[in-house]
Amino acid sequence: YTDYIDTIRVPAFDSFGNPNVVHIFTSDRTDQRRGVPMLAPVILQLKQQERYQDAELMAAVISACFTAVLENNVPEEAEDIYGNVPESERVEKTDDKYTVDPWQGTRPALEMKPGAVWSLAQGQKISSLNPQRPNVNYQPFVESIFAEAAAACGVSFEVVLRKFNSSYNSVRAAILESRKTYERMRHDFVSDFCQPIYEKWLADAVVSGILEAPGFFENPVKRALWSSCRWVGNAAFLLDPKKETDAIKMQIDEQLIDRDTACAMINGGEYEVVARGHAKELSLRKELGIGEPGSVSKTENFSVSTDDTDESSLQ
Repeated sequence: YTDYIDTIRVPAFDSFGNPNVVHIFTSDRTDQRRGVPMLAPVILQLKQQERYQDAELMAAVISACFTAVLENNVPEEAEDIYGNVPESERVEKTDDKYTVDPWQGTRPALEMKPGAVWSLAQGQKISSLNPQRPNVNYQPFVESIFAEAAAACGVSFEVVLRKFNSSYNSVRAAILESRKTYERMRHDFVSDFCQPIYEKWLADAVVSGILEAPGFFENPVKRALWSSCRWVGNAAFLLDPKKETDAIKMQIDEQLIDRDTACAMINGGEYEVVARGHAKELSLRKELGIGEPGSVSKTENFSVSTDDTDESSLQ
């Protein structure tokens, strides 16, 4: 099998400086060559949690099969009255105090169903069984495991399980704290994967003549300007759209952000596309004679007096 494990060296960059391999990972220390999974610190705990979950589920399923316990109050001295007699030769025997059924051990199990009536042997009774399943401590224990995993990934526990049962401020703080990790991961993915592939595609398009970019290969500054772009991902989750929109509107009024950034924050779009859509919508409303959105068409109210009404006109 040595022929199948021979390796060859692939340069990271070609003779023109273009990357041959895009290796994406988060570097936590100097001269790190390989990435470390985010769940590496808690991978063993998650595996044990999976086994515990399977065991609890199986225990609950088995416990659901037990409905009652059949107790036998016949004393031991009555159970041994047959001695070494083979089971096929045994007959019902009665001593002074106890009557023993020779087929008692081979009777089928009692079936639990509505309105059932059972005939029990002498000395038998039915008692309830409490297997204590499902386990009441299962949910707190599992949530503690997931809380450790969420902390290792840099996100909040509420976001991982999508469990928003606390107050608005607490949930918002959890979402904002998780958003920091998402934005950092998005920035790393864009700079290490999306942007290099886009630049390579743009260079191939310019070389093949599909796109015209004067000075793309002659001037590095112009090439950087041609290759510059803005990557917009999914918009953040709005817990309360009204409050979030009012806060973004205040930031626009105070000139802290522009409308393009506001559109990206709310719906992940671009303001230019939204503005062109509004212009097209405004032109269509004028063409159809429709008023501005939110305006109420007022009509004059009139009343008919019964005194001035001609009876012939009503006929």
